[in-house]
Amino acid sequence: MPKQQILLMVQSLGHGGCERDAAKIAMGLDRERFQLHVAVLREGGFRVSEVVAAGIPVVHLPLTSFMNASVVRAARVLGSYVREHGIRLIHCFDVPTDIFGAPAARWHRVPHVLTSQLSYRELVLPRERALLRVSDRLSDFVVVNSQAVGDSLVAEFNLPADKVLLCYNG
Repeated sequence: MPKQQILLMVQSLGHGGCERDAAKIAMGLDRERFQLHVAVLREGGFRVSEVVAAGIPVVHLPLTSFMNASVVRAARVLGSYVREHGIRLIHCFDVPTDIFGAPAARWHRVPHVLTSQLSYRELVLPRERALLRVSDRLSDFVVVNSQAVGDSLVAEFNLPADKVLLCYNG
């Protein structure tokens, strides 16, 4: 059976919980069943070398702002990468990649899309909350790291409860 192609998308591979989780998942999933890829919005970071050393390709999506042409360039790079590698699932790990990744993945017809919400939405700007509502609709599931965050998405943002996947940190 051919390996399933999975792309994990995170803002960077530097310091931070999302960055650590994406790297650990990329290196920890069964290599007999899955071929992992990592996409980053910002190049560099101390975790890049460990991910690359594990045989996992890292692709840079040149997104500098949602308000300029870099969003189109980054979407084109993503589309080419998805087609070249037969990506079947994209998992976005943070707010910037949720906002960019879910629409871009659907535009490029990726069959399965996961996004993540790892804190209360009140902590992000109102315009980001509006864009996250769009990414919620475009994703198959939204991964949360606490029952409280999941309950908040259901109660305050009308996300269907069966679309929330709980995965505790660690």
